[in-house]
Amino acid sequence: MAQPDKEKKIASSTGEPIKSVDEPVSSKLDDNKQNNLDDANKGVREEAKKEENVNTSKASDTKSKVNSRWTFGAVYAPDISTVKFTHSQPLGLNLGLVVEYKFSKKFSIQSGLIYTKKNYKMYGDEYHPPKGSWFDYVNLEDVTGDCTMFDIPLNVRFNAVQKKSSNIFVSAGLSTYLMREENYSYFYYYNSVPTTRSKNYETNSEYLFSILNISAGYEKKLSNAFSLQVEPFFKQPLTGLGFGEINLNSAGVYFSLRYNPLMPTKKSGK
Repeated sequence: MAQPDKEKKIASSTGEPIKSVDEPVSSKLDDNKQNNLDDANKGVREEAKKEENVNTSKASDTKSKVNSRWTFGAVYAPDISTVKFTHSQPLGLNLGLVVEYKFSKKFSIQSGLIYTKKNYKMYGDEYHPPKGSWFDYVNLEDVTGDCTMFDIPLNVRFNAVQKKSSNIFVSAGLSTYLMREENYSYFYYYNSVPTTRSKNYETNSEYLFSILNISAGYEKKLSNAFSLQVEPFFKQPLTGLGFGEINLNSAGVYFSLRYNPLMPTKKSGK
């Protein structure tokens, strides 16, 4: 029974603290796990901070850029063409590119090049061919036609209601038509016999600033640089068009994808 006391004396004589044999080893493992967990959390925080710095840098770069005064767009429009608002024909086509320059917050000027094909029909007395041709010897009942040409608009746009992500505007101006081809089907009676005659005219006629343009529309931003635009329009000629000098008006809707590039801001010198 006296042996344990002897072991205690020997241990104490060395000057080292006496450790209990029953002390659990798991406490060291718990400390290691905690240290590893702390290191992992520290790594996650550092990665999150790096990502936050990157996002902040990108946001700063975006804020340091402003939209250019120039805007470029691709347009498509179906339209209805009539002569004195009579008869109906299949929809016409308008397809082209436009450019716009903003010279103030509210006003901008627009132009472009638009390929257009128009379908129309009219009464015979609304078609006015040159004198001295075979038309002098018949009474036209009606005329069905189509033409292809290029439309070069020059419009002024007014931004009436401006919001952060949308815009309501009105526009007016004049267009130049470059006529390229006309196709006609003439219906008339010859010696009381119903007769149809077709004719094609290839031409290079130009109608400088001879068409009145009126439109209004809505623009919706997709991003800082891109937007979509819907623009109902009406076009009224100020002179007769084509071989028959017809009063050809058109109405339709432009659908546009617009690109307004971002430009770096100019830093003022110190």
